[in-house]
Amino acid sequence: MSVSFCKKIPIAKCKIMDLKKGKFVPATFFEVDCSDKKDITEIESARGNWDYKNVIVCGMKDKYDDIKSGKKHSNNTAFYIMEKNNGEILGLTQANNSKKKTSIDFIESKNGKKYKYVGQTMIAALTKAMKHQHKNTLAVPFPMPDTYGFYIGKCGFKPYKGTSSLYMKKPEMKELQNKTESKTHSQIIDLKV
Repeated sequence: MSVSFCKKIPIAKCKIMDLKKGKFVPATFFEVDCSDKKDITEIESARGNWDYKNVIVCGMKDKYDDIKSGKKHSNNTAFYIMEKNNGEILGLTQANNSKKKTSIDFIESKNGKKYKYVGQTMIAALTKAMKHQHKNTLAVPFPMPDTYGFYIGKCGFKPYKGTSSLYMKKPEMKELQNKTESKTHSQIIDLKV
C-alpha cells in the first residue's frame, strides 16, 4: 500500500538525462488522484512551454469537482507526472483505463533541450504500473502524425491494422522497460510492489 499525504501517489523511481549537467538525475513518476486542489494548482503553475498542460489541467479540475461533489467521475481518466527530486515537473500524462487496457490521451515532456528520455521513461514506468492492474495492452488511439517516430521507433508501439492508432502488448512493454533502463543506466524501480 502506498501512503501519500499530498495525493501524488509514487509509481516508480527512475533517472532521466539532464543535458545541462551532462549526467543522469533521479526522478519519480507519480499518479495524481485529483482529490487535492494543491496538486492541480502545482501542475497548473508548472514552468516551461507546454502544449497540452491546460487540457490536462481542465480534465483534472473536472475530476476534482466530481470527487468533491460526491459524484462518480464519468470516466476512468488517470493523470501522471514525472518530477525531479526538487519538485520540478518534467512530464505530464493523461490516460484512460478500461478493464484490460490503458490508452494514452496526452503525454508531454517539458519543452526545451534540457532533459532526455522523459517521455520514454514515463511510458516505461506506466507499463510497470499496468502490471499490478492486470492490463495487457497500452494504446495510443489518436497519435499526432509527428509523434509516430517516437512511439514506434523509440518506444516499440505497433500500428493497429487499417488505423492510425498504436498499441503494445506485454512483450513490447517488457522490451521498452529493458531498453529504457539500458539507455538511462538505471533500473525503473516499481514502487507499487
